[in-house]
Amino acid sequence: MATRSKAAAEKRISIGDTLTAVFSHYKNGAKTLIPAAIIVFAIPVAAIIVGYILAEEVEGALGVILIVVGFIAAIVVAVLYHAGVVILVEQLEKKRKLMGPIELLKSAADRFWAVLGVIVISILSLFVGFVVAAVYFSMAIPATVLNKDRAALDNFGVSARLASGNAWRIFWTYFVLMVILNVVASLLLEVFGDTAGPILQGIFNLVVIAPIWAVFPPTLYFMCRDLGTRPKTS
Repeated sequence: MATRSKAAAEKRISIGDTLTAVFSHYKNGAKTLIPAAIIVFAIPVAAIIVGYILAEEVEGALGVILIVVGFIAAIVVAVLYHAGVVILVEQLEKKRKLMGPIELLKSAADRFWAVLGVIVISILSLFVGFVVAAVYFSMAIPATVLNKDRAALDNFGVSARLASGNAWRIFWTYFVLMVILNVVASLLLEVFGDTAGPILQGIFNLVVIAPIWAVFPPTLYFMCRDLGTRPKTS
């Protein structure tokens, strides 16, 4: 019985080890992650701001077009960013030379529609059960990017199998990471006051915090996959 319990324990991820791996990947990949996040943030926001100015002051139709283009650009670059981060984490896992910010955005472009589909289905699944979907489908994007010969929908099953047996640990890892990042963001708001705080916090969240959330799913994917207790998934 003791042997069985020990074997079961070895199949589970460690919350501490997972968070340590997330922040380690974030630190080691920061020179790519943060500049790429700035690009992702700057392009659509610039288009939306210019569009808003034009709509209010100069030419309404052109302004609306720019705003729409800005929102579409935001979706496109966000998908490319999250898909590219999977490739970056794979490079970190295999200790390969890291790509640059532009390369990150281009690295998984061939998986754009598949990843977009996974994101849409993940969002829709939140209406069914937020916590369940967040846990069991948390690794669907990394599985989609890394397994090009598999249909996108099949990767939800891959993610669910990887999460099986670790659901509560994944949930608590999410929770602890969320608390840590929210505390950091709140401290920033407190330090810089009510006027500059919200603006700085917004930039901070997009450029510094968002990459950490992007690193988390692929890190989790590699940790669960490498447990060696389930059928090989890639």
